[in-house]
Amino acid sequence: MAGEPMIAARNCAIILVEEPLARNGSANSEVLQWSLAADLAEAIGAPLLDLRGGADFVVDSAFIARFGELKRRSLILFGALLEGAVTQIALSMLLEGYDVYVCADQVKTADAMREDIFLERIRYCAGHVVTFPQLLLELLSREENDNKRQPLLALLNAGVRR
Repeated sequence: MAGEPMIAARNCAIILVEEPLARNGSANSEVLQWSLAADLAEAIGAPLLDLRGGADFVVDSAFIARFGELKRRSLILFGALLEGAVTQIALSMLLEGYDVYVCADQVKTADAMREDIFLERIRYCAGHVVTFPQLLLELLSREENDNKRQPLLALLNAGVRR
């Protein structure tokens, strides 16, 4: 699609969210690598907002201001629950004019049968649904500095072995 934004490391922030419902074991049993969010943030020099461990999550003006202070144009979402906080953050931030990338293989849902509904809603509102390897490959394609490419390659190779 013409005009599709490219993800650029210098524009990104990473958000990791986990609602109490997900922590209580109500989400499906797939094992996600929450550490990948921190690993990616470190590899590209992006700020990480780790919103796990809090109470019920709501996107409000304080959250939007907190993200705005990061001075980043794009956000990459990891976490749980897709039908709750992940979709809420994605749609709210799209309305605020940010580029949003949901890392589909790094989100949990309470009802796997409805996952496509939420991902399609995010796409319909101009969000991007990608996988972790896709993110890495796109970031690698735009990085010319070999020293900055090495951590991304290491993450990509580690993901292939999992």
